[in-house]
Amino acid sequence: MDSVMDVSIRRITAPQSAPVTLAELKAHVHEDLDDATNNTYMTSLINAAVEWCEQYTLRSFITQDWTMTRQSFPVSDRIYLPRGPIQSNGILSVLYYDTAGVQQTWASSNYHLELLTTSIYLEKDKEWPVVDTGYPWPINITYRAGYGAASAVPETIKLAIKHLAAFWYEYRHGTLENKVNEQPTEATKGWQAPYGLRSFIDAKA
Repeated sequence: MDSVMDVSIRRITAPQSAPVTLAELKAHVHEDLDDATNNTYMTSLINAAVEWCEQYTLRSFITQDWTMTRQSFPVSDRIYLPRGPIQSNGILSVLYYDTAGVQQTWASSNYHLELLTTSIYLEKDKEWPVVDTGYPWPINITYRAGYGAASAVPETIKLAIKHLAAFWYEYRHGTLENKVNEQPTEATKGWQAPYGLRSFIDAKA
């Protein structure tokens, strides 16, 4: 299993839209679609709810690109890629610094992508390349994640986003016995439970 200190990930391309539109949130909270008074605020709530839900499920909803930086290749035959689902043909590049200190592109013929476990596996009779141990982070894996467009995001995830954003909108002043401190609700979590990747975290190579 990888040590947390051996692996780092960062998003390099943000999604171009949110899974839920402003009009959809307005309909959810029975807000007048023609009243623009709270548009900016409600949009910020959508973005915050998406961020929270992606963090809770450890998934990417709309298409986005991530880079994993590693100190070494694993001893096992696979590398787990966080923030799935990974899209088909979603491995954009596997780069590493060889023992001469030259960055190389590792050919895709050496591995294959397993979508269910969001991992890349060595092909039969293949081995991970030898890297320059003097380089602090010699391995970079860039991949494309997300369900695709908003229309491809599961409806229960979109419902959870609307529910959470609506909760924050309704109780934004901390009224009703300060219920804002009770968010997010168990319903928000429950709707997303089938899509969470947390069960795979302990299994990463």
